Amino acid sequence: MGDESWKKCGIKVLQSLENIQKELKSVKNDTELIPLLRKEVDHLKKENAALKEQLCQSEFKYDNLEQYHHRHNLLIHGLPVASNPEGERNQLNDVLANLGLTIQSVDVFHRLGAPVRSSSSTSRTRPLLIRFYGHSSRAVALRNKRNLDGKIYISEHLTKPRAEILRAARIKKRQKIIHSAYTTNGNVIAKLTATSSPTSIFSLADLDKLATGTPKSSSTSRGLSASPIRRRSGSVSVASPPRDRSSNLYEFHSPLGDIPSSPCESTPE
Repeated sequence: MGDESWKKCGIKVLQSLENIQKELKSVKNDTELIPLLRKEVDHLKKENAALKEQLCQSEFKYDNLEQYHHRHNLLIHGLPVASNPEGERNQLNDVLANLGLTIQSVDVFHRLGAPVRSSSSTSRTRPLLIRFYGHSSRAVALRNKRNLDGKIYISEHLTKPRAEILRAARIKKRQKIIHSAYTTNGNVIAKLTATSSPTSIFSLADLDKLATGTPKSSSTSRGLSASPIRRRSGSVSVASPPRDRSSNLYEFHSPLGDIPSSPCESTPE
């Protein structure tokens, strides 16, 4: 092999070495970049968790505010739909009479949901929403609810999230996983056993924790609270006059003031 050939081989070797050095340098740069990328990923995870927390807090505050606006409402279930508004009014008046109230204590009333177009006699009747002028009339209705016929009953007007939680809790009650589930002042309450303390349920996760014997929340309600209803002896209690806002049977906190602590938790990814 001549000098010219050796020269060409030497050039190729040098070029190969230069390429190897460039690749090594690129690998080194990539290696140095990995910690920076990891740091950026950690930052994005924390930012994402913070945004989730803010969203959860906003949804919780909105739910509390919506439930606060339902504080004068009750739902009547099982009441057949009348053919005209006057018939609805007369039916409602009969129900209110059994509750120790009159139609004068009601601000507005209407059916919830879209009309049911079905010829079936077993189709479910839409609940009737009634909004009272004040807390005292609502409290009387709840005190006397046992005076109603078995097919007709009343319940609190819950927000959609709370209604879903109550529905899930009652399923667990039917499955004998928990002892009881009910609502008080717009809050879902459940008991694991007959002797256990009542626990406020703010999410399906809370319900699952209660069912496994590890409840997250204490027995003190963190929802928009009101003083408990005091049951009285006798058949029917009499309501205060309509628009009487001086009654302290219920004492709700302002939704724009002291917002209760939320069940939101930041879960690290």
